[in-house]
Amino acid sequence: MKPDMLIFTILDTVSKIHGEPFTSPNNDTAKRSFSRAVNDCDTTIHQNPDNFQLINIGTWDNKEGKIIAHSLTEIVATGDELINPIEA
Repeated sequence: MKPDMLIFTILDTVSKIHGEPFTSPNNDTAKRSFSRAVNDCDTTIHQNPDNFQLINIGTWDNKEGKIIAHSLTEIVATGDELINPIEA
């Protein structure tokens, strides 16, 4: 059986709207996925990285088929932390 997965969203801090939730095994793998979006020149996240945060909102219990929301969400990373500088 697969281990429980964590649930994340990407928060647009300007509109105050969370994107669709997604699952990942841990904070580091979610951060890697968020980093890809931050550094993809074709995304709004890349164009305004300081307006986005990766948020851990809960856990997916795949044994019981339940979502367990965190009472306090965790900011895992911000877009401006993950933007790669343009190399000269």
